[in-house]
Parts: sequence; structure tokens; C-alpha cells
Amino acid sequence: MAVVLVHGSFLGPWSWRDVVADLEGVGIACSVADLPSGFGGIRDAAGDLHDDAALVRELLDAATEPVVLCGHSYGGAVITEAAAGHPAVRRLVYLCGAMPDAGQSLTDLAPPRAVELGVREAVRWRADGLLELTADSAREALFHD
Repeated sequence: MAVVLVHGSFLGPWSWRDVVADLEGVGIACSVADLPSGFGGIRDAAGDLHDDAALVRELLDAATEPVVLCGHSYGGAVITEAAAGHPAVRRLVYLCGAMPDAGQSLTDLAPPRAVELGVREAVRWRADGLLELTADSAREALFHD
């Protein structure tokens, strides 16, 4: 059994470094997606959910053994889309993962209070050129519970 790890928004493959070391340390093969929509990875062009799922499906197509697919945060939506009907996938693991239903967006998953208040995730550009969530936005939209 192999593991494919998929990062969340505003992250990159680097976010899985310690997990990969632990899994490989016990003999589990790992692949880490570098999503087109991610920041800080090796890809230059921004993508969307469909681009991200297509990249993960490429990893699944290359698999030589059954796969456990793990998605963190936004990566949960990616693995849901990528895994649909793929014969290599044995399990999906959602690590604080977003799991929208068919026809839903990630905005639809926002807590009711945030929707009532019109709260949307706000980002700001950092000095190093990367984006990050503002602290207030993270508290209201992501850490509400």
C-alpha cells in the first residue's frame, strides 16, 4: 500500500516533510502532490480545483500498488474529485479536510455565522511574495469551533 499526500491552500509539498519521513521510516512509499493552485511549490502557474485533481489523478495513474489518498484542508476537496472511480484508490483520509457535496463550493462550507455576517476568507500579500490568511479571517472562517 502506498500513500499520496495532498496539501491544502496556501501550502505546498513542504508541509508534508515530517509525515513523509515518518511513513518512509516504517517502509511506506509516499508521493506528495505539488498542486498547481499551491503557493511555495515548484509550479509557477496558479490553477483551480480541476487542475489540482487532474495532477493527483496523474499520480494515481502512475501508482504501481493500491493507494491511500490523504488530503489536508482544501486537499480534501481535491482528493474527493481525483479519487472518483479511480481503481488505484483504496481509502480516502481527510485531515481537517474540506468535503463539499456535489455542486457545493468551499464557500458553502463556511460556518453559518460567517455566512450571516458576510465573512469571507481574507488574505494579504507578505513581504516574501506569498499569500496568507489574516488572523481575523482565520478565526472567523476556519477556527470558529
